Amino acid sequence: MMFCPGCGYEFREGLRRCPDCDVDLVADLEEVDRAHSGRLRGGKTVSVFASQRPQAEMLADMLDEEGIPSVLRAVDASAPGVELHVLEQDAETHQGLIQDLIAELGAQDPGE
Repeated sequence: MMFCPGCGYEFREGLRRCPDCDVDLVADLEEVDRAHSGRLRGGKTVSVFASQRPQAEMLADMLDEEGIPSVLRAVDASAPGVELHVLEQDAETHQGLIQDLIAELGAQDPGE
């Protein structure tokens, strides 16, 4: 089976790209997680947000604007949601800011 590293959906053999995320499929989501974790400066990561991909991407962009690196990870192959991970020390240091951004994201009109 093949998996989308973006949304985590599982696809039958023969497909090469996720039609929703428009990314190449992979055989092993754990490999993708290990590779994406390298984008962070190293260290233990923690999940600070779980949602559908568009909302998590919006929060990731907001964190990036604040200088907080993050990575999206598929929850599992059978679920469409993703988790947003940051370094553990960033989660502790910026806890208030992260909560404020999550609240701001929730207050945004879905049609925006």
